[in-house]
Amino acid sequence: MSWAHGARIRWVVSAAALLLLSSLAFVWYRQAMPSRLPYHDSFASGRMGEWQAFGGAWAVYNGAIRNNSDERGAKFITGSARWSDYTVDADVLLLGQDGDAGLIVRSTDEEEGVDSYSGYYVGLRDRNNTLTIGRADHGWIEYEALSPHRPLQSLYWYHLRIVAVGCDIAAVASDSLTGDRTYASVNEPHCARTGRVGLRSYSSGGVWKNIHVAKASASDLAPLRGLGPPTMTPSFLQSEAGFNSILMNQESTRASMADTLNRVGRSPLYTLGSLKTMSPAGVPSVTVRGSVTLTYPRVFLQDATGGVAVDFAQTPPLKIGDEMEATGAVEPHRFSAVIRAASGRLLWQRSPAPPLSVTASQAATGLYDAMFVETEGELESWNRNPDGTAVLLLRSGHQDFRAILGGRGENANTRQIALHSLVRVRGVCVVDQTYTSNLTPFAVLLRSGDDLLMVSGPPWWDLHNLIMIAISLPMVGLVAVFIYSRAEHWRLHAVLEERSRMAREIHDTLAQSFAGIAFQLESVVARSGPRDHTFASVAVALQMAERSRGEAHLSIAALRALHIDVPLGEILQKVIRQQIGGAGLALSVTSEGSDRRLPVEIEANVLRIVQESVANVVQHAQAARVDVHLAYAADRLQVIVQDDGRGFDPATVPGADQGHFGITGLYERATRIGASLALSSGKDGTHVSLEVPLPPLRNVAWRYLLSKIQRWLNMIPAIRR
Repeated sequence: MSWAHGARIRWVVSAAALLLLSSLAFVWYRQAMPSRLPYHDSFASGRMGEWQAFGGAWAVYNGAIRNNSDERGAKFITGSARWSDYTVDADVLLLGQDGDAGLIVRSTDEEEGVDSYSGYYVGLRDRNNTLTIGRADHGWIEYEALSPHRPLQSLYWYHLRIVAVGCDIAAVASDSLTGDRTYASVNEPHCARTGRVGLRSYSSGGVWKNIHVAKASASDLAPLRGLGPPTMTPSFLQSEAGFNSILMNQESTRASMADTLNRVGRSPLYTLGSLKTMSPAGVPSVTVRGSVTLTYPRVFLQDATGGVAVDFAQTPPLKIGDEMEATGAVEPHRFSAVIRAASGRLLWQRSPAPPLSVTASQAATGLYDAMFVETEGELESWNRNPDGTAVLLLRSGHQDFRAILGGRGENANTRQIALHSLVRVRGVCVVDQTYTSNLTPFAVLLRSGDDLLMVSGPPWWDLHNLIMIAISLPMVGLVAVFIYSRAEHWRLHAVLEERSRMAREIHDTLAQSFAGIAFQLESVVARSGPRDHTFASVAVALQMAERSRGEAHLSIAALRALHIDVPLGEILQKVIRQQIGGAGLALSVTSEGSDRRLPVEIEANVLRIVQESVANVVQHAQAARVDVHLAYAADRLQVIVQDDGRGFDPATVPGADQGHFGITGLYERATRIGASLALSSGKDGTHVSLEVPLPPLRNVAWRYLLSKIQRWLNMIPAIRR
């Protein structure tokens, strides 16, 4: 019994563990392998959710992905860390000067920062007019830097193709106008053999499109290897500090030149903070200088005194972080200003300025209008306009504000933020009603999806979670009830199987042995006579053997009856009718209350007590009728056995010390199950009353649900047939 029950419980646990492991494996598979080869970008449809940003300001524009930041070492990664041999094709455009942009292959262990990854990089560097190829391992080892036939130009498309097979990394850059090709390759004995693909720019923005990744073999590498042998050793080791010092010297030189030009005759510069106090009629045109903090949907400049929106007559190619000079008509507002019909020129490139950390209440005052800020709030709602722009409503304390994200700047991180999460946003603070719609005091214009960061998820007592819990609880309850009912069914089945086995064992051993003993004793009695001094002893032995055989058959009948999954009343009806056989007794078995299965120990002892009581009626009472009545209550069961026989005096019945165990056995069995037994007998017959305490019942709804489920389960085999 215990083995079968344990086996089924282990089966349930194993099935649940297998289901859990399958779910975890599926989640891991979806996260570890967001796409399969071949892969083609979905920028043309405005999606970039499968990409992960490490720095930069990435957004989709006109079917291409664009990094509007001059940040050093900004990366955009996709694919699987298990990709090994593959080709990567992409069109690349440089947005700035003195920087580079290109592709990463076999990338792992990515972090924000310069060369903070492990993999290979092929890029177009216009600072020294080269196609460069090298290995990054949280440092930079440059293998080769080759100059193309025609000098590299910004705002010009080039096609890059990289083939990575084994430890050979080969690349070719093609000029989209002339078709000229520049080739470079690397062979490392201890190479990185697997990794993701990515886009990277350094100290310059860039644009990428038509990105395609496919499996590769030696046949794909052969055409490129024909252009020249691979480089086996690096040309130099360049540190992050070395790159930064070169760029800082270049920027300092440009700044000095610009300041010199300004002193020898250019129009005076106005600070951005002073523009809001000007009269529109006072100064027809102003010249300002600032760092670009936003390029879409509007250009914003910022200096140490404030910020300003600039509407260019013809917008120059700008990136976030560019230092530029703008000239145009000023339109002062209450908290900032707008420069209309502006013209501008790029002065130099630098890294984006860090945001000002402010509270929502501070931003609502308007003092930070047109400035690059960072603030936090709880996400209340998320809507999308017809043009694809995402509008987020946030609340900090009692202050509401909006965050606006261009429809093509969304990434995988933004879709994972749940309502009522605590969110940190970075962007340009504006109080213009064009963006606030007069619904909130200010709005924050985000540069990309990476400017939206979830600080913490929603609290568990959030209304949405409570609704989900309320919906899930009945389902979990039904699953629990189903598992419980199946476990109970399996347990009962194991008990019934054990009873059947015991009945077979008793029949094949004890009953057969008693039958053999009785047969031998009958032979002895037949050969001896009443005068034989052994006759009396043998007759007693024969009587005991016959009685033991009868007891064995009663036990077999009881176990066989209990093997059937039916209520106790039906079991008694079947067993007693078989027991009285041809005795000519009229039998009545009735019950009141909820007739149900009882614990195994109780059922077995009640059945034996009733069997013994009926056996006494058959043997001694000379009765014509026997009635058995069951009365079920919530906490107890009453069993009454009544006959109409001649009765007897219980005080005169021999006890166990005299070899008679019938009535003594009744009381012992009643004591074993904690029941009370009352026996009375007289001229009107014998009355046996048994009061059995029952275990506490579960509540009515639970019992009803269990019975319904059990009924459905029992109907399944019939339906299948």
